[in-house]
Amino acid sequence: MVFSASRTQPCTYGYLFVILTVFIHLIVTVQSDAGCDIIRNIYDRKGLNLKDVPTMALPGEHKSTCGTGFSCCTADMEYKLTEKAEDEFKANLYEASFLVRDSYVSKSEKFDGYFLELLDQSESDFTKMFEHTYGDLYKDHKDIFSDLYVDLRQFYQGKIDDLEKALDDFFGSLLLKMFTLLNPGVHSDEFMVCITENMDELKPFGTIPEALSTQMRRSLNAARTYVQGLDAARDIVIKATKESPTQECKSALMKMDYCSSCKGISSDVAPCDGLCTNIMKACLAQQAELQTEWTKFIEHMLKLGGRMGASFNIETVIDSINVKISEGIMNYQENTQHVTEKSFEKCGHLVRKRRSSEPNKKKLDKKSDWSRYRPQGNNNPSSTALGATLNGYIAESAEMLKNSINFWADLPYLMCNDDNYAAEASNQNCWTGIEIGNYDRPIVKSGLEFQGNNSEVDMVSRIRSPSTLEYKALLKDITAQLNHAYTGRNTKFISLVPDGK
Repeated sequence: MVFSASRTQPCTYGYLFVILTVFIHLIVTVQSDAGCDIIRNIYDRKGLNLKDVPTMALPGEHKSTCGTGFSCCTADMEYKLTEKAEDEFKANLYEASFLVRDSYVSKSEKFDGYFLELLDQSESDFTKMFEHTYGDLYKDHKDIFSDLYVDLRQFYQGKIDDLEKALDDFFGSLLLKMFTLLNPGVHSDEFMVCITENMDELKPFGTIPEALSTQMRRSLNAARTYVQGLDAARDIVIKATKESPTQECKSALMKMDYCSSCKGISSDVAPCDGLCTNIMKACLAQQAELQTEWTKFIEHMLKLGGRMGASFNIETVIDSINVKISEGIMNYQENTQHVTEKSFEKCGHLVRKRRSSEPNKKKLDKKSDWSRYRPQGNNNPSSTALGATLNGYIAESAEMLKNSINFWADLPYLMCNDDNYAAEASNQNCWTGIEIGNYDRPIVKSGLEFQGNNSEVDMVSRIRSPSTLEYKALLKDITAQLNHAYTGRNTKFISLVPDGK
């Protein structure tokens, strides 16, 4: 009996070996057949060449993004799927940033169109009022006033920098025309230059030039800098969300999007929310570097917007230009003798000859035209309508700015909220990047300095890119200009090169 037992032992081991071999073969066969069907369907949907897909899973001997073990994805397939993952990342990033990007585009266009329309309306109201009040006298010298509005538009559009000089030139030209009309004769060039150089002392228009210049400079500075802020934010969002991901990011995206299918596990189980968040924080680490300067920029935009609706209200200032200038003309008319005497005292009696009495009489008759209008305020219906529009635009813009203040920090989460990525903020029964299970790895903070702790992406470089440095510098520059505009100082017009919408 002992002998008999010893003879049956090899037979038992032999059966076990055969059964184990068959079992392993069945596992590999099932895995390869099911897994390759999954990735084959994905390949077909993506429009890739089905000939690339092997008929059965291959051992992971090649350098694989999906790790070791059997896989239905060859190295060439992984490369092509990585490209697809990059394209999908860019498309999803475009969608995730669409609302913020479109809001800045539309608000910029709205404000810019409004301010230019305001200047057009003001010039139209100015012309109607002065034609009605001064008739031919205004028509004969209309170019002086038209040139003023040209300068106002050019300053708003950044084509000229010194608005105060433009207004000084306007009042200087107006002084020369009125002095000639009120003191007929031919005066030397030296005399005319002298009275304009001493206009501050002569004060023919009272305090109107100084007051209007201050009001115009502050309100137009605020308006154009506010629009520049919207333009700068628009350009930064457009450009920063078009930046190409790094190779490490692309590999991580491929692992998140396709490795479960390559391994034949499933195409229906979504990535864990934590996996997605960590990968997105690595892929968007450069953009996260903008958050600090972006927050400061938003805060200064809100401050300036508040002041534009109050003391620096461009609508109020622009709408009253005709009244203010007419008041200045009235002041000159009422103080003609004093201004003339001071002019001769200061610059000499440099009249070379008199004109004939008839033309001279005609000009003197026109003097009465200067005093026909006594401004009581501007009751033009457009004033109320435009004012309501400005206040409405500022309120809409303020809401948009507040909603976007954490945009760059929130962007990874916006991406993972997309149905194409994470499993509805779940970290259970989801794709962990390795298997179907629970995701328990820590979520890293946003920004380059924290990506060394990111378990999903091994970032080669954590240095700010040239583009990131450029965007940060622009945010700092425009924030400084917003602060200058808020405090009533002169601002610098920043040239922007749009990247398209």
